[in-house]
Amino acid sequence: MDFIMPRKDFEIFASMDTAKEVGGDFYDFYLLGENRLAFLIADVSGKGVPAALFMAITRSAFRFAASLGLSVAESVSRINDNFCVGNEEGMFVTLFVARINLETLEMEYCNAGHNPVVIVGPDGKADFLRAKSNIAAGLFQGFSYVGESVRLEKGSRLIAYTDGVTEAEKKNKSQYGE
Repeated sequence: MDFIMPRKDFEIFASMDTAKEVGGDFYDFYLLGENRLAFLIADVSGKGVPAALFMAITRSAFRFAASLGLSVAESVSRINDNFCVGNEEGMFVTLFVARINLETLEMEYCNAGHNPVVIVGPDGKADFLRAKSNIAAGLFQGFSYVGESVRLEKGSRLIAYTDGVTEAEKKNKSQYGE
């Protein structure tokens, strides 16, 4: 499944190929007014229908939390606390959640146990975005998530992915890794 969202001020390209017919890897994004973009990429524990259902709940929780005007870290904390209640199956989700001010290019973000995002600068140089250690959502109620921010350069690209990329195997059965 591919998705492209072109605009004058930014462009989004997303692609997803699931290992099974349904799964728990996903992404979502939407505009908060005219000048802010909220997005996440996530990976739910498990496979199949249970993971897909947990994914749908996560997407709804993300959209609700983002609409409250809280910091990104507080939004992730609320999602986490909500998931911990009645979670006898022990499911969890890794998340990278961000909000970009499209005028200033300031990006507020929180990484909850997810793969690191890559920033490719306008000069083509790629670096992993440094993020403080936070646990996946759904594991421990009351965990204090730490958010961060960075100012992006005009023309920068963000590359976000799930462990399906890094854990893919080469012909010799070794993983590609980061």
